[in-house]
Amino acid sequence: MSTPVDRDSDSPSPNALGDLRSFRFSKKPSFSHEAVASGSSLVVEEIPVFVRHKKLQSIILSSDEEDKDNTESPFNGDGSHLIEELEYEDTAGAHNVSSDDSNYAPNNFNGSIKSFENVGQSTSNGISMKITKVIPPPPVAMPSRKRLQPQTKKRKRIKTSDGDSDSDAEIDDEYTDEKNFVKDSTSEMRQKALELLNTSTEIELRAVKGMTTKKFDAIVALRPFSTWYDATCKAKNSRLIGEQTLQNVMHMVSCQEIVTQLMKKCEILALKNGHSITTTNMLIKSQPDSLNKELQLAGYQMIGLNWLMLMNSQKLNMMLADEMGLGKTVQVIAFLAYLKESGRTRPEKPQLIVVPASTLDNWYQEFNRWCPTMIVEKYHGSMDERRYLRTKWIRHGFGDVDVILTTYSCAANSPEEKKLFKTKEFHYIVYDEAHKLKNMTSQTFEVFSNFNGNYKILLTGTPLQNNLLELMSLLIFLMPTLFRGKVDNIKFLFSKGTKGTGSKYEMHRIEQAKRIIEPFMLRRLKADVLKSLPVKTLVVNNVVMTEHQKTRYNTLVDEIKEASIGKEVTDNSHMMWLMMLRKLTNHPLLLRYHFEDDKLYKMAKLLALDPTYKQKNEQYIAEDLSFMSDFDLHKMCTEYRCLGKLGYDLPIQMFLDSGKFQLLNKILPDLKDRGHRVLIFSQFLQILDLLEIYMSHCGHSYLRLDGSTQVQERQLMIDLYNMDESLFVFLLSTKAGGLGINLTAADTVIIHDIDYNPYNDKQAEDRCHRVGQTKPVKVIKFISKDSVEESMFKVAQDKLNLEQQVTGGGNDDEEPDKKTMAQLLKQSLGIEDVSS
Repeated sequence: MSTPVDRDSDSPSPNALGDLRSFRFSKKPSFSHEAVASGSSLVVEEIPVFVRHKKLQSIILSSDEEDKDNTESPFNGDGSHLIEELEYEDTAGAHNVSSDDSNYAPNNFNGSIKSFENVGQSTSNGISMKITKVIPPPPVAMPSRKRLQPQTKKRKRIKTSDGDSDSDAEIDDEYTDEKNFVKDSTSEMRQKALELLNTSTEIELRAVKGMTTKKFDAIVALRPFSTWYDATCKAKNSRLIGEQTLQNVMHMVSCQEIVTQLMKKCEILALKNGHSITTTNMLIKSQPDSLNKELQLAGYQMIGLNWLMLMNSQKLNMMLADEMGLGKTVQVIAFLAYLKESGRTRPEKPQLIVVPASTLDNWYQEFNRWCPTMIVEKYHGSMDERRYLRTKWIRHGFGDVDVILTTYSCAANSPEEKKLFKTKEFHYIVYDEAHKLKNMTSQTFEVFSNFNGNYKILLTGTPLQNNLLELMSLLIFLMPTLFRGKVDNIKFLFSKGTKGTGSKYEMHRIEQAKRIIEPFMLRRLKADVLKSLPVKTLVVNNVVMTEHQKTRYNTLVDEIKEASIGKEVTDNSHMMWLMMLRKLTNHPLLLRYHFEDDKLYKMAKLLALDPTYKQKNEQYIAEDLSFMSDFDLHKMCTEYRCLGKLGYDLPIQMFLDSGKFQLLNKILPDLKDRGHRVLIFSQFLQILDLLEIYMSHCGHSYLRLDGSTQVQERQLMIDLYNMDESLFVFLLSTKAGGLGINLTAADTVIIHDIDYNPYNDKQAEDRCHRVGQTKPVKVIKFISKDSVEESMFKVAQDKLNLEQQVTGGGNDDEEPDKKTMAQLLKQSLGIEDVSS
């Protein structure tokens, strides 16, 4: 036995330590805090050495993580273990220290640390050790296990009080495995990344972040990449590629893998639902007893009712996306009626239906017509009326109310209203015209995502918006649990615009979208289910602009070219120029040509003296007038008596100086003589104003509905037009009059000016081509020849083709993004250097 070493002896000089100064034990001792609780202490001795003091580090590991490496750990305990990292410095040459010493063997420990009574005791191979005493902190100072619990533990689903969910439990159980999918499949993913680098075309690699044509050419020049190491070396030595490009490729592959896992789950759900539909073979054979006996659901509507009940039994949210005009409203009413009469509704949990303002009264009327026994209350009206309803519901509950009807604007108008629908619980929340929720980054999406409902139903005749990402936004809104943790991956993969190239990558993305939406969406087309519905014919008229109109259009194009070529152009300039071109193709009076500057100064001088005009500074008045159109200035001349003596108001011939108005003047008299009734849609309120003047001049009877029409008046006007056959024309703005209203009394639709998004126009067409129509429907679109509208029409057709590939049917009211604006402008001007 070796003699104990004096602690106070001098340490050898640094020069005597030799090359083993930095020697460290291969296994670092770990100690349980239970040993401290039992009063034991740890002492370690070694030969006196020159020691550099280093800061001790302590790490708390949970038992869940530690158990994974049980076979390697020297201590097996149930609690958390405190590990002290000790730094050792060894003397040179003479001694051979082994980590397998008998006194250090792990087998001597059973979850606790034995104290050394003889501090001078030598190790089995004769090495004397100086005591370096490490005193662990007392147990009371140990942090709580709960506070230090690893965040990577398996996430458990938080269930609602009634146990409802928006996805299967099996799907949630796989969440943790999917979250770590990329981490556990690095080798496999690198192989896929290599395949992508070796075989992909430029279109496919364009989806990689930061990829350019020059980088793609550099990748092609470096092919083939045999291994990931080979790819890394080549990327490092390349001036264009670099390691960041490889990381971006890996990111793309990881996103694809996560979306692939998502598709597999969706396929499982699709198989379940498909199997249920086949085996049950329509559980509900007849329409609910509470529905009006005089009204009968069509066969396809009964199938829709069964599908809604199937999704209810699966505890899944759903999207009813039948083509416009197939009666989605009636199917939902029948579904809610069946829930009530079968006892599946919940006390104090009414159904909430959120609709556009233009369809509020129609929904209320349909409930009274189809299911008068249901108690429906409208949350709409003045602020005081809504405040009264909120107070009543908060204090006394909803009572016996079955359904609450409200609008998107009322439900999210104030913090009090948002709080009401966030805190009060509803059974089903139905969102009509749900494509309003297409943007997952918008405030509307966020507000309505917070509404407190057990289930959601989205109703839209146009499920696919301008791109696949907007469809994914609807699904994320519908099934937030299923898509949890995948939003960024979906954004990355589906955010790229589809250009109709027919590439393999594009078709793959479309196929992915199909497989993801299949379990949650039911969509039927009128051509498939309404064999008796009269045919709809589309006619595109290429309208030739008048001589003056064409001259002014060409002059404006030349001015824009001169202002854009060789200069940096802002996005606002693109939008302004494109709008000017659109206005001029529709009517020259929408810009200022007739009222020249000298006329404006004369008008400003008279207006400054008019007591009814607010501004009194002539210069400021003239500047304001210079931004107005000829038609606006004409209206001012008719409104202010002081301007009447100038004689500046426009003659009626100038209102007909438009190619589209001249075409109307040819076709409307013929349609009227043959007994047809016409709907005319326009994007511009000023065009509707001009059409009113034209209708009055020609003696055509008409009604007008736009965004300024009061909500309570809209349904009265719709009913009046449907009942009064003497009304020939209904003038409507595309956005206000194109959603959810029924105008089957008309059989001809004229789209005076097309929308950026073709699905707004499709919505407008289907106001009369829907259930209840008995006559063939003709749709006439006006496209000005050799103008910006031809480029817009081509972009619209590409969007329609995309929608047909994914669903076989429709879309929404999305304005084009700034990049699209620049592309349209470049196509219209025939130049290549418009900044984008």
